[in-house]
Amino acid sequence: MIINSLELKNIRSYADEKISFPEGSVMLSGDIGSGKSTILLAIEFALFGLLRGEVEGAALLRHGKSSASVVLDFSIEGKQVRVCRTLKKNSAGIAQSAGYIEIGGTRTEYTAVELKARILELLGYPKSLLTKSKSLIYRYTVYTPQEEMKRILFEDAPARLDTLRKVFQVDKYKTARENGAVIIRSIKEQKKLFEALACNLSEKLEEKKTAEEKTKGFEGLLEIVSGQIKRISKESDEQRELIKSLEGKKEQGTEIIRQLSIAENSLAEKSSLLAKQEKEIAEANEKLKGIKKETGDYEQKSMLLAEKTSGLKNAVERLEKSAARKGEVKAAIEGFEKELQKINSEIASGEAFIKEAEQIKAKVGELEKCPLCMQPVTDEHKARIAAAEDEKAAELKKKVERMSAEKNVGEKRMELLKESLEQVMRDELLATEAKSVLERCGKASQLQVVLTDLKKELPEIRELQKRVEKLESSKMLIAEKESAAESLNKKCAELRKEIEELSRRKVELEKKAKGFESAKAEYDSARKVLEGMLNEEKELAAKRAKVEAELKAGREKTASLEKEVAEKEEAKKKLAKLSELHQWIEEAFLNVVSVMEKQVMLKIHGEFSSFFQQWFKVLLEDEAINSRLDDSFSPVVEQNGYETGIHNLSGGEKTSCALAYRLALNKVINDLVTTIKTKNLLILDEPTDGFSTEQLDRVRDVIEQLSVQQLIIVSHETKIESFVQSVIRVSKEEGVSRAA
Repeated sequence: MIINSLELKNIRSYADEKISFPEGSVMLSGDIGSGKSTILLAIEFALFGLLRGEVEGAALLRHGKSSASVVLDFSIEGKQVRVCRTLKKNSAGIAQSAGYIEIGGTRTEYTAVELKARILELLGYPKSLLTKSKSLIYRYTVYTPQEEMKRILFEDAPARLDTLRKVFQVDKYKTARENGAVIIRSIKEQKKLFEALACNLSEKLEEKKTAEEKTKGFEGLLEIVSGQIKRISKESDEQRELIKSLEGKKEQGTEIIRQLSIAENSLAEKSSLLAKQEKEIAEANEKLKGIKKETGDYEQKSMLLAEKTSGLKNAVERLEKSAARKGEVKAAIEGFEKELQKINSEIASGEAFIKEAEQIKAKVGELEKCPLCMQPVTDEHKARIAAAEDEKAAELKKKVERMSAEKNVGEKRMELLKESLEQVMRDELLATEAKSVLERCGKASQLQVVLTDLKKELPEIRELQKRVEKLESSKMLIAEKESAAESLNKKCAELRKEIEELSRRKVELEKKAKGFESAKAEYDSARKVLEGMLNEEKELAAKRAKVEAELKAGREKTASLEKEVAEKEEAKKKLAKLSELHQWIEEAFLNVVSVMEKQVMLKIHGEFSSFFQQWFKVLLEDEAINSRLDDSFSPVVEQNGYETGIHNLSGGEKTSCALAYRLALNKVINDLVTTIKTKNLLILDEPTDGFSTEQLDRVRDVIEQLSVQQLIIVSHETKIESFVQSVIRVSKEEGVSRAA
């Protein structure tokens, strides 16, 4: 990775600045506080965004500004990459907003998190860093703030080891051990569960054996009871056959008794019927005498009715003419109704057209522009349209008035025709009544129509007609009564014969009934025996049901115990497997992980210590002072054969030790993590703080020995300018930083 340029807008002391970086060794030169470290923070922000506790939004945004941006242009594996990140201030604080990555001229928008993920992918850093608060690989290979490197040297050994584990990604072994411990705790909990499930297995096996024996006992008892039921069922079937054979005789006796009862009932019924019919004959004879007397009076009234009806003939012709007009009146009414409908339709159409003309006038009066051609509508044009519509409406109103007058005339004529039709209908009704009267008198063939002047005679004719009808009815009644009397006499004779026959039949049946009394007693005895058998069979069936219920309960209990035993045996197997797994994790896996971690750390330690000693000697060419790393990766300094603490070193010696540690760490990480693509870039932040003149001269040797494509050194030491290929001078005027 090679940095080409950096664009800063409202970032700390920078208002709007673009800084170009050449390849080779480059020095950022300037006074303390001029804005050199801001450039390094901006590069880190462009790559990884805000980092809690390291790169905060409030520390980056220029005071008094609401937004800021950083654009970093760099080359990686032959590709030109531009990455942009922005900051915005809102009511909740300062936060990152969306940014973009441009590769080969193609720009893609990303959220802050997506942008970080894409950068990690481009740099070849592990994806696990996406959720970390800071990128340790970047901090310890490319750029480490001066104070942070000193901090790792002076912090306690466990904290340093933990940091280095994360840097070298060896913390996964610690995570594996911790996960192993979590799994062991989980296994222990599961073992307790399976131990609880597997307990009392022997007792459950014994309980299962007892339940199986009990079930077998019920199966034997069920077989015995079923045999008894089979035996009693067979005996009851034989008894039924006996009863069936006795039933024939019993049924014959029952049938005889039934027939005897029927004969007695029939005899009593027919005797009663005979007495009743004889009484009816006497009553009918009495009524017949009275009817014959009344018939003579009705014959005189019948003659009077004949005289009245003969006077109706003369009115037929006049009534016929009145009825003939009915069709003509109806046809005239229908014609006028059609004409009125047509007139109403034309009136409605005219009124609709008048209303439409008014609406057109109103719409045109409101128009400013023609909706079709979008031309302005002038007042003249509106007036012409209004005049045309008024003329059209006037003609339509005249037509409507004319049609309304025709409608009134037609309606009056219609009323006259309807009155005429009502009169004809009344005449026709009277004619129908007269015709009905004459038909009842037997003279309907002579009538066709009855005239309207029969209203006064009809009530008298109806009264006479009723009397004649009553006369006819009396004559018919006499005939019916005489016929009924004759029929009753015949029936009485027949009933007397039937009564004699039934009396004889009754005597015969009484004799036969006495012969079947013994058969009934034998049948009743057989029925009692069968009932006893059926009761016994019922008791045995109840006993079998009880045994079957006990057997079912026993089988269910056995099945339940079998299931419980199977579950306990399965729990026992799982318990054994868990115990085996527990032992393997505790005695094998965790030990192997510890050994692997130790081996990896030993390898890292060996290389790290070797590189550290190498750089330490380059920076401090004093044979009296040597340095190495102990097991906790802490620098151990030997001076004149005695170990001394790093705290006892001078300021320049401490800085040399920190720089040697920094360069050694960079080399080891780049060698171990093969995927990273930032190996050819190194940024040193104030690496010569406290150096003497001689130590500053040795920095030249360090720069020459560092085989990186781009080296950026931040320093306020002017002497270093002669050691590097390029110098970027940073200055601050009136609170605004500039780089040139």
